[in-house]
Amino acid sequence: MVTGKREPPPKPHMSPLNDPLRVRMLGNAQSFSYCKRILQVGNAIRFFYVLAALIFLPVLLHSDGDALFIWHLDWFRYGNVLTTGALYLLVIGVISGFSFGKYRKHKLFLVNALADASFLMLFFIMIGPEHNWYFIAISYALTLLLSIMTLNFLQCGVFAVVLYGEFMLAVLLQQVFSEIHVSVLNSISWSEKLRIIETIVSRQLENLYFSSLIFFGVCLLLVLVGYLASEARENRIQANIHGISVAQLRQLNDTIFSDLPTALIVVNLKGEIIAMNRRARALFHFSENERLPYLLETLSSEIARRRERWENLLQNGLMPLEVHGRNYSLEFTAITIKNYAPLVMISLDNIESIYQRVRETRLASLGRLTAGIAHEIRNPLGSVQSANELIAEASGCRKIQYLTEKIAGNTKRINAIISDILNMFTDQESNTRLLDLNGFLREAVENSRADDALEFVPITICSEESEGFWVYFDSGHLSQIIHNLMLNAIRHSARVDVAIILATHLSPKGRFVFLDVTDNGAGIAERDREKIFEPFYSGRKSIGLGLYLVREMCLANRAEIEYVAQAKGGACFRITMECYLPDKEMTRQQRSETTWQAH
Repeated sequence: MVTGKREPPPKPHMSPLNDPLRVRMLGNAQSFSYCKRILQVGNAIRFFYVLAALIFLPVLLHSDGDALFIWHLDWFRYGNVLTTGALYLLVIGVISGFSFGKYRKHKLFLVNALADASFLMLFFIMIGPEHNWYFIAISYALTLLLSIMTLNFLQCGVFAVVLYGEFMLAVLLQQVFSEIHVSVLNSISWSEKLRIIETIVSRQLENLYFSSLIFFGVCLLLVLVGYLASEARENRIQANIHGISVAQLRQLNDTIFSDLPTALIVVNLKGEIIAMNRRARALFHFSENERLPYLLETLSSEIARRRERWENLLQNGLMPLEVHGRNYSLEFTAITIKNYAPLVMISLDNIESIYQRVRETRLASLGRLTAGIAHEIRNPLGSVQSANELIAEASGCRKIQYLTEKIAGNTKRINAIISDILNMFTDQESNTRLLDLNGFLREAVENSRADDALEFVPITICSEESEGFWVYFDSGHLSQIIHNLMLNAIRHSARVDVAIILATHLSPKGRFVFLDVTDNGAGIAERDREKIFEPFYSGRKSIGLGLYLVREMCLANRAEIEYVAQAKGGACFRITMECYLPDKEMTRQQRSETTWQAH
């Protein structure tokens, strides 16, 4: 059904976090996402920081005059500095673009850190580190901090080694170019150039011994800090994953505990209430948001008394507990939790529901037994019918003819009963499919007119609420159910002017549709209501299999039937079925027609 409302976003699926491989994969994915966010934010900071440095480059270069901004510089003279800065911004932008794409490899973070350190080193050499040491210190502190937050331990080691090499090379080049002018190098041969540079380098290496040791210590500290940062990041991610797992398990346990059909109350050994599920809250008239009593004694003194008795005797009492006019069975179960004192779970089951389940199990066993007996009766019954026909043909006595007719009529009746029983327990292929409920009801009423008993009976259909809704049902079963219920209304109404109403209603949440078959007769006595669906329980006008067969056909189609007492008199049988909207479910029927046929 197409509506103007926007479809709500799909809810996330719970992840099975009991698989170590899945946990590792989830941890790697979260680690990559975390590092990617740090890289994106860090590169944005780097980009605007260096962009600001380029804009105010005349101040960093200590250029002559009142030049403040980049556009006041001599572009030809400082083109190498501007080119290096622009290339740095381009590289940072390209790496950031990769991070926003589908690139999912951790080496992107190492490439980003190395590119950042290398370009900054080259950029700072060009602008003169001796005059801008404070700017360089801030820049490198920012670079190291942002890089460490994205690198793992191995990458931190590689980054420290490269950084150490870049530092040594930069210092040597700076010292070489500070001792010799370019004009002098241009006036001598290559052999002289190499000899001079070698002499300067060897002398500077001796001078850089202590500086190199200090920077080596800084690099080791960088590796250590990187290791600690990496471990802290991984521990945080693992804690987050375990937190998600614990939250999911707790929510799952709470949901299962709350939705159990049995009323459950959990108390400690002091008699303090720990938890109650929805069924228990409804039983004692507590809403979802209403505060629970602190003590079990306050909730029910009788339950508290029986709990104390159970603790002393360790036996559940057999006497039912009456709560708001209904009888419930009471069962106590000890719950052992590690590092905590035991808890006691109190279960309250409606005795009527228990009896109903026992009755259904007993009826199913009785049905199978009856089917077996019926099958065994059919063989000798055939012999009786054949012998009766032979007697009728051999004798012309009127009295014998009368007796053989009586025998033939009763054997036919017995055979019909056996056929009905065997039909219910024969494994036949179900033809469950989508049915337009309202259209099917109109068709069922029209077809019922072919039966002499229903030809002139007024039958009213009230199905406004179910207009446009469909149900999954075997059309033959549903037709027979409606027909049998209408015939029962005529047979047992105890009046001549019987009238039948077929009415449909939707459940409060719209998941189920109720089909009520109601008549204006005498109804069913209260003492008989619990037994009307049992086989062979009937009045004088039937054999007692009609409602039993109706119930079995409903169960075969995953529907339910019950008797609903009417204040104004008359009998009402309610069939509960799941309902569907045609726009979505017609496609579902075409996809799963084979599956439904198998059912």
